[in-house]
Amino acid sequence: MIGKLILKNSLLLALIISLFLIIYKKEKEIISTNNFKNLKSGDLIFRKELNFISNMFALVDNSEYSHIGIVFVEGDQIFVYHIESNEEDNDLKKDEINHFLSSSEKYRILRYKDNIDEKSLQNILKNIFQENIKFDFHFDLTTTDKLYCTEFVNNIFYKLINKNIYTYLYDFNGNLVISIKSILLNQDFVIVNQ
Repeated sequence: MIGKLILKNSLLLALIISLFLIIYKKEKEIISTNNFKNLKSGDLIFRKELNFISNMFALVDNSEYSHIGIVFVEGDQIFVYHIESNEEDNDLKKDEINHFLSSSEKYRILRYKDNIDEKSLQNILKNIFQENIKFDFHFDLTTTDKLYCTEFVNNIFYKLINKNIYTYLYDFNGNLVISIKSILLNQDFVIVNQ
């Protein structure tokens, strides 16, 4: 009797794990095989990964996402420029879009309503990389030599369009920060993907 119960529970657990793995694999396939040909330089890309740190950052201001980057198209390649803490490499990143999304469980892409000057964007990105900006662990908007992901993207857009793209500043442990949600709510951006 006990042996049959253990066997039945073991089979049920194996089934649940198998279903989870199938769903997880299917989600990965959707992201990795998605057609990104309609993306433009200047598009914003938000991601949410399936790990503790991503979950923690998504809780800040109750956002669905935990990280943001900016798209730049070079010929037939699509790159995402972003900043994140990395002890082994530069904090500033230029990743192919599939690499940027490789561990994501979901993502969203937004486009600014007006055209972006690609040459200006390219120059801004080049200059930021030459400055070797580091990740800002203090999330301090008053520093210019360190940035966090939303601040990085806002900084780029401020240089492009001469205005901030966040809709409000969020109080994070006594610091006013640019949250993912404060950018997602900007009505000057439209959703590119669903």
